[in-house]
Amino acid sequence: MANKKELETLVSIAGKVDPSLQKSIKKASTQVNGLKKATKLAGVAVAAGIGAISAATVKAVKVASEYESAFAKTSTLIQGTKKELEEYSNEILKLSNSTGIAAEELADTVYNAISAGVSQEDAIEFSGKAAKLAKAGFTDATTAIDVLTTSINAYGLESEKASEISDMLIKT
Repeated sequence: MANKKELETLVSIAGKVDPSLQKSIKKASTQVNGLKKATKLAGVAVAAGIGAISAATVKAVKVASEYESAFAKTSTLIQGTKKELEEYSNEILKLSNSTGIAAEELADTVYNAISAGVSQEDAIEFSGKAAKLAKAGFTDATTAIDVLTTSINAYGLESEKASEISDMLIKT
């Protein structure tokens, strides 16, 4: 883009610069400078947007990686085909979406439930009950699962009693 001096030089080559033309040159120069500033600001905004997208992508990859690690640990206790393991993982993710608790924490909770004697078929539902207890008791799902499994094992109860135990704990 030509600046004010270049425009004046071009016009003065053809002859003397008319005052009205001088005003137009000045106005055009001001607009070009404004456009340069706006372009610079837009570049900064685009860079900031790209930075935010990059940060979100990094965080998403980190969360997914943490979940995969937690589920890998859980899968060591689960019997089934690759497809059945994928379905089991999807059930944990659905539970995460419905409870608002991180999938990584729920995978650990399922692991702890199975480790404490809850069957793999009941572990996700059991963990869901623990998640509700955790929210009501202002704690995390891992602590809630420990309380529930300890109670069930200490009194020789079935895992289906988790809701009743949870209700009693909340009332208490």
